[in-house]
Parts: sequence; structure tokens; C-alpha cells
Amino acid sequence: MSLFKPGTTPSVNSSARLSHALFNDQTLSDVRIEFNGQHIFGHKAILARQSEYFFRAFTGQFPIASSGTISLGDDDDPKAIHAMVRHLYDLPYDQASVLFANSTSADLMFHINVFEVADKYDVPSLRVLAVGRFAWLMESIWSSKKEKVCEAIQRLCAPNAVSFADRSLQASAATFCSAHILDLIKIDSFVKMLEEGEPFAGRLLTAVLKGKSESVIQTKKCDTCATVADSTIQANLTQKCISCISGSASPNAPLNPSRNVTGFGGGFSAGFGNAPSLQHYKNFLPL
Repeated sequence: MSLFKPGTTPSVNSSARLSHALFNDQTLSDVRIEFNGQHIFGHKAILARQSEYFFRAFTGQFPIASSGTISLGDDDDPKAIHAMVRHLYDLPYDQASVLFANSTSADLMFHINVFEVADKYDVPSLRVLAVGRFAWLMESIWSSKKEKVCEAIQRLCAPNAVSFADRSLQASAATFCSAHILDLIKIDSFVKMLEEGEPFAGRLLTAVLKGKSESVIQTKKCDTCATVADSTIQANLTQKCISCISGSASPNAPLNPSRNVTGFGGGFSAGFGNAPSLQHYKNFLPL
């Protein structure tokens, strides 16, 4: 049966239109794709065009090559399998009217699932599309659904994250984290993920980032001796000068003229009524 009117010449896009027309159509179907109690009527030549998995399955020496059925098992999200097959037939994989009751942040997980099956069944063109859709959606919903975005990041980057042969989706998530790290570090679930990944490194990174994000303190006075510092330092912790850390008396208080106060870079002599030394001013540390 011809899908074109007699006497007409197929256009340059006829191949794509032919694929569209045959999606899940029993016409000329030579294989039935089974998954999660569902099935799609397929065509080996179309399925093998963009999927190395299907190409090897249908051209190898295994019984599946001559079988009329191929089972993909029950491990994958059925919507993701359906989306992958749509893509192989040159249809939009994420058409909302087909796949979703409504468009929500849950779509992030859907795009991850699609990437997962595209990785498993080796469909490079679908992986590229899924990464692009995922990255765009992350930015689109970030301002209103930060927790949902964090859930998606955890799915990709947590210690128990799914493992992919193609790391491009995880790289996309890492790029997003880098751009939004000062906001992410304020979200408990993200901090927990960092700490669970590598306890010491995670806690160290968390402390550094929190210190960077929460405040920039103008260090005007030592908490103990009230000496005015001549510089600005960045920290979110209590500030003390070297003299006070070492247990020395405040340079603004009466001191024994012969007493030496030692700080980084050597000592200085502080006498009664003397102005604080340059060393005292400059050596402020976070405690």
C-alpha cells in the first residue's frame, strides 16, 4: 500500500512524514515493542536508524533479530520509553498533550528518565534534546520551585545517583549548580547531599560557601579589644586579632612596657598608652 497519491513525487521531507504516519501503526509493522505491560507497533528499519541498540538487536546473530517481538522489560519509566520511540519516528518526544495531564516541575524527572533510556538504548540525538530541555526547564522554574530543582539535582549528583555512560546531563546539572551555588547552599537538602557525598570535603565546601554567601563583614573592631582594623575581610565567624588570640592584653589597656606580644610575622613591644601596632591591625583571623 502506498502512502502517497498515485502520480505524485515524494518531497524531500517525505521520509519524516512516512515515519510520522507509521508510528504505532500496524501497517508494515515487523516488530512489536513490549514494555511495562504496554506495547507499540514498530518497524525495524526505522527503529535502527538512530539507535545503536536496536540496530545491533535487529542485525545480529541472536534470535531477536528474526523475532516479531522485542521486550524492553519493566525497569524503565513507560512514558520515557514511549517518548523515545516517538523520537525515533521523528515526533516531538515531550509533546505535553500526549505525555502529561499538565506541565509541572515533575517534567524535570521525566526529562531525566528520557535521558536514561536514551543512554541505555544508545540514542545520541535524543540525549542531546533531553539535556537541552532539562537545562531550559531548570532555569525556567528555579525561582518558584527551588526544592523541585534540588530533587532533580540529587537524582543526578547524589551518592546514590543514577549512573550514565554519557555524562552530559550530569555536566549540565553541575553547570547549573555552579551558577546558582549561593542560593543552593541555603537549601538543606542540597547541603545534606554535599555532606553525604564526601563527609569531610562536603562539610568543608559547605562551610566555605556559607561563609561566602551569608555575609561580608566589615571588620571594624576586634571583639575583645575593640581595636579598629584597617582592612575588610570576608567571613561569617567571630573576628579576633592576633594579640587577643594569643592571650595578650588589649593594646588599648595598660600593658607592661617590657612585655612582648607575638603574632604572625614576629613580635612587637606594646607599652602603656602606645598606639596599636601595624601587626595588630593587620592580623585578624576568623575563629
